[in-house]
Amino acid sequence: MKFTSFATVMTVFALFATGNVYAQQQGEKQSSKIVKTANSKKATAKKSSTNQKGMQHNHAGAGHSHNHAAGGHEHGEGHQCPMMEARKNANYVPTPSEQTLTAMHKPMMDVKPSETGNVERDFLVNMVPHHQGAVDSAKLVIEHGKSKKVQKIAKKIIKAQEKEIAQFNELLNGDKLQATDISTENYQQFLADNKKLSDDMMYAMGSVKPTDDLDRNFLEAMIEHHKGAVNASKQILHYSQDKTVRKIAEKIIKAQEKEIAEFGELLQNNSL
Repeated sequence: MKFTSFATVMTVFALFATGNVYAQQQGEKQSSKIVKTANSKKATAKKSSTNQKGMQHNHAGAGHSHNHAAGGHEHGEGHQCPMMEARKNANYVPTPSEQTLTAMHKPMMDVKPSETGNVERDFLVNMVPHHQGAVDSAKLVIEHGKSKKVQKIAKKIIKAQEKEIAQFNELLNGDKLQATDISTENYQQFLADNKKLSDDMMYAMGSVKPTDDLDRNFLEAMIEHHKGAVNASKQILHYSQDKTVRKIAEKIIKAQEKEIAEFGELLQNNSL
């Protein structure tokens, strides 16, 4: 009886101890599971946060690229013409200044820069829409402007640059141009230099903000527009050996540098 009772007691004690060990093991397993789950959630949250930061960084980077690398065409996006924001509202009626400044940009933004492998042809092809922008904007100044001095300037621009556009197209359609022999490396440098000059011009023109003073806005933008033509002409003189193209470039430099000084003086003296 005593032996049986002692054995029974020891059995119960063993079962109790085993139960405690099992419970402890289960508790440890459960605790480990909770810790793993918590760590997993932290890792997921950290990863999500990192991804969001990355997305924000990429978005900011894309915005930067858009604003400084780029305009509607390959001369550089982000150099927005004055009507860019206005076009978002279909009911918006542009002011005369907005129309005029946009007209100055538009022909250049509607085409890609020429890459024919011939620097003479590239220069003339690119100069046609450049001149056309001056003509289109000058016509709007004559229609909407108030200054007789500025209207006189606009008429002079139209006459001179329409004549040159006809000359450029005639040369491009004929066989009088003598292509300068140029290495691939030098031609690529020509294109890179030309793109930078064009981007700088479009950025400077785009920095002219439309106001109620159309005549002033026109001259401010035309100064930068003329500088673009002068710089492109100086560039082609560095590359081209064709006598006709060199003569055209020299003429543009002389005429438009003179007008840049004239426009600047009128603006500075407020004598429009």
